[in-house]
Amino acid sequence: PEKLKSFEVGYKGVFSNKLLVDLNAYYTTYQSFIGGQIVAVKAPTQHQGNTVPAGSLYSLYNNSIENVTSSGVGLGLTYSLPRNFTLNGSYSYATFDANETADFRAGFNTPENKFNIGLGNRKVTNNLGFNINFRWQEGFLWQSSYGVWNVPEFGVLDAQVSYKLSPLKSMLKVGATNLGGGDYRTNLGAPFVGQMYYISLTFDEFLK
Repeated sequence: PEKLKSFEVGYKGVFSNKLLVDLNAYYTTYQSFIGGQIVAVKAPTQHQGNTVPAGSLYSLYNNSIENVTSSGVGLGLTYSLPRNFTLNGSYSYATFDANETADFRAGFNTPENKFNIGLGNRKVTNNLGFNINFRWQEGFLWQSSYGVWNVPEFGVLDAQVSYKLSPLKSMLKVGATNLGGGDYRTNLGAPFVGQMYYISLTFDEFLK
């Protein structure tokens, strides 16, 4: 079985009652890391009555004999602005070193860099609020048993406006994801993600 040792450190604190900082980091080492190994059939054989020719490729789970390590850093910030506005953002860095050979696929499948930044206000007026957020991730290599693909980088803008209907004890929300953006995919074989526009009405007996 695969074994690992991980060292983690983190800090969370509030400065001047306005800025919240959440910082963390990790470093992990693996022994007998399990990944995908590409192997070829040496001689013709039979499978369920069908001939499998020599040279046919298969992907098998296999333990890596090389040293494998991963490390990363995450940072989250939330800042309270005047008039109930809030600015928030996060950044994460993740790296992986498997000393891969041409026929061994570690399948880390994680972008090295990604971030998001947002601005919101739950009470622009007594009844009106909004939230807008932009998220981005770097392109990265995706590996699986059925293929390898370089996932392109992409950025997505999401936005939402909320309005409190006090007489009805309800909250009306109108929003969109991937606003104005093109279709994107997060991994090989996944469907394209486009835009979604929505309207929701939530009834809350205890809404104030």
